[in-house]
Amino acid sequence: MHRYEMVKIQVKDNNNLLASDIELNLKRPNYTINSLRYISKTYPNNSFSLIIGEDNFVNFKKWREYKEIMSYYKIYVYPRKTRLKTDMKLIMSNNIEMIKAPLIDLTSTNIRNSINDKDCTNQFISDSVYKYITTNNLYKSNKL
Repeated sequence: MHRYEMVKIQVKDNNNLLASDIELNLKRPNYTINSLRYISKTYPNNSFSLIIGEDNFVNFKKWREYKEIMSYYKIYVYPRKTRLKTDMKLIMSNNIEMIKAPLIDLTSTNIRNSINDKDCTNQFISDSVYKYITTNNLYKSNKL
């Protein structure tokens, strides 16, 4: 629930983005394919795409119903610094596109650690989200 609240805070002033609670209401465990099927059925006049980082894409063949995802949805893969090998045959699929973007050495773990170390530059999260995180004592470690 905290992630959803943080997304709502982050996008509230952007008319092009909307936080959705769809996945909070789907049966658990929820898989990406379930979310995609749900939004496709709920909004049949729209088309949907998936954006994932290359660090997640290297394990894409392990995802539930990955072939269905590839068949019906455009997948955009953001380049990431990863030691794992990306399946080039999979990338050659018509529905998969590597995004041409700079490699940024950033992960959610890095952001959580910077918050935890009180070294957060707020470069990647808004002041409002940072305040929400600290107010709710999120991402606290057991360090003394």
